[in-house]
Formats: sequence, C-alpha cells, structure tokens
Amino acid sequence: MTFRYRLNLATRPFRHYRSTNLVVAAVLAALAGFGVWEGVGFARFSSDLIELRAREREARVEWEFLGTRIAELERGLAEPEAVETVSRVRFLNAILERKAFSWNVLLREIERIVPPSVRIVTLVPEFGETGDVRLQMEVRGRSVEAFSRFLRALEDSASFSDVTVSVEEAGEVQGQAERRWLTRVAYRPPGVPAEVVAP
Repeated sequence: MTFRYRLNLATRPFRHYRSTNLVVAAVLAALAGFGVWEGVGFARFSSDLIELRAREREARVEWEFLGTRIAELERGLAEPEAVETVSRVRFLNAILERKAFSWNVLLREIERIVPPSVRIVTLVPEFGETGDVRLQMEVRGRSVEAFSRFLRALEDSASFSDVTVSVEEAGEVQGQAERRWLTRVAYRPPGVPAEVVAP
C-alpha cells in the first residue's frame, strides 16, 4: 500500500514567535508589578484614612467636652458672687498698679526733657486695664517754638509715645503773654515691655 503526501512548497515558512512572547511576558510582568504597587498604596491610604477618621472623632468629642466646660464656667462667672469677686480683683489690681507707679522716676524723666520756658501745671496719670499708662498734662509756655521743642523731646524719649494735643489757648498771666496746651501721651515706665503701652 502506498501513501501519498501532498506538500505545498509555496506556503510561507513557520514564523518564530519566541521574541514576541518574551516582550508580551515582560509587559504582563510590569503590569502585574504595577498592580501590586497600586494595591499596596491603596491599602496604606485606607489605613491612613481610618486613622484620620479616628482622630477626627476624638477631636470632636474633646471639642464638645471643652464647649460644655466653657459653658459651665461662663454660667459660674455670671453668678452674682463671681461678678462681685471679679470686681474686687480688678479693684485690688488697680490699687496695686497705682502703688507700684513711681512718681520719682516719672518726674525725673519729665524734668530732664522740659525746656526752661515751658512748665507743666497739672499731671494726671490714667491707668488702663491692660497695664498701660497715659499721662494727661496741662502745659504752659510763652512761645509755640518752646512747646514744639518739648513735644519733640517727648517723641524722642524711649519712655513716651503717641503724643497728642487736644486744646491750645492763648492768654496772659501777670501781664505777660502765655499759651496753654492740653497734652496726652503714653508713658512706659522702665522695665515695662513696649507692647503693653501700645494703644
């Protein structure tokens, strides 16, 4: 028995797809690695998000507790006894501030900068609630130039600032011409920070 095989030699030869398969495998491996990296990042992000939510809940609970506590304290401060105590404390603080105020230091500083042709008739300190001190002065002199020198000396001094003149009047005293000025100035005693006397 004879077998016959038909062979078509006109067909294209078999192609080798080994290099193509290697490229595809490399691409698939890269995609798999990228997917693993994305999964790890997503898991880390989810963990951080859960932790942030837990912190937010804790902060919200603490905020509510503090709000309740503040409301209780405000109700306590609104009681008549508390209001009276706060008033007494403020009154005592004001007395202590006035006792600690050094007139000698202030008068020595003013005497150093007052020109000979200018005199201070009245000097009244005003004590603020934040510890600031303002001086209200009635200043008299024979000329505007002398008063201007006094103002410049106040502004150049480290102990005085924020100089304002509210009233200026002209008159005569014992037959001599004299002018009168009402002046306010912020005073910083030695050893007091500058921000305390800031208006």
